[in-house]
Amino acid sequence: LTKEVVKSEKGCTKGWYHIKVGASEGYFCSSYGETFTEEKEEFVPSDECVSNLKDEGFPDSYIDKLCMLKEKYSNWTFIMDDTGLDFSEAVSKESTGNRSFIQTSYQGYLSVSPTDYDFLTDTFVVKEGSDWYAAHPDVVAYYLDPRNFLNEEGIFMFEKLSFDESYQTIDAINAILLDKDIKEYAQTIYDVASDKDIMVNAIYLASKIRQETGGNYANSSIAGNPVTYNNKTYDAVYNPYNIGANTGSKDGLVWAVAGTSYLRPWTSLETAIKGGALFISNDYVSRGQDTVYFQKFNTSSYADYNSYAHQYMSNIRGASSEAKISFEGYSDAEGDLLNTTDFRFIIPVYENMADSYSLPNTGNPNK
Repeated sequence: LTKEVVKSEKGCTKGWYHIKVGASEGYFCSSYGETFTEEKEEFVPSDECVSNLKDEGFPDSYIDKLCMLKEKYSNWTFIMDDTGLDFSEAVSKESTGNRSFIQTSYQGYLSVSPTDYDFLTDTFVVKEGSDWYAAHPDVVAYYLDPRNFLNEEGIFMFEKLSFDESYQTIDAINAILLDKDIKEYAQTIYDVASDKDIMVNAIYLASKIRQETGGNYANSSIAGNPVTYNNKTYDAVYNPYNIGANTGSKDGLVWAVAGTSYLRPWTSLETAIKGGALFISNDYVSRGQDTVYFQKFNTSSYADYNSYAHQYMSNIRGASSEAKISFEGYSDAEGDLLNTTDFRFIIPVYENMADSYSLPNTGNPNK
């Protein structure tokens, strides 16, 4: 917050205050406000927490934020995954090949590479659907940097995605799907997650369905729309996880009937919920992409697939959005799950990281 003195004919003889909050900024006349300083107690992590995290292998830049979480949630465990990858190279890889898309009105968040933007016409190239664009490398760096999400909400993008009946309950699923049409399938989601051939985090499945479809039957992925494939018409097709939806939900519905693996064709929502969970379990969770973060950014040191390949989603905000949904569900569920559950979080570390990575300016980059 800074005070900038300007000429009185601008309407404020005492000068203007300049305010910036995140990516938004503006001015107001100092006659209508005053400044103050809020004294905040500096957080000092315990020696034990620092020592444990350093023993685990976490760099100094991770430790304060993780210790703040550990102080509040003593039952949480943080596991470091040394990716062995150079951060700048990872940003470059994740910024190419249609790997990272974004929906936004902030032009500064969009890529201006020659394949994504025409400076002469000030036109961005639509990459998917009607309003998905390639994300700017600075945006990719921000969402790729785990340190930007070491808070109560963001940490859940690193939650290990195995099934645990002690806290992944019907009540917790209902909290995720509150006021959503898909809530009537809460029991189905639980039964699927706990199936011995699947064993995937039930909260994650519920969060993903809500993230991908909004959870309401108006969404074409769960509305039961007809689909024609190979000259055969299916009266109603479902794809609650939007698997195979590369350019929109229609692609996903075609994928749902284009084979026989994973219980396809998915002509009932129950079958689609189970078949999709089988796909996620067999192709991602059991193959080393066992967090939402690693499904968006395949940089895991123990994944079966090559780095940057076989990524579940192109939405650059996908992992953070699902993490927020999971956190809200855990918060709303009965039993104080956040404080009573032994959550395990797998957090990646990269080589040659800068002190921090921030979102770029929001304005039009074309001068």
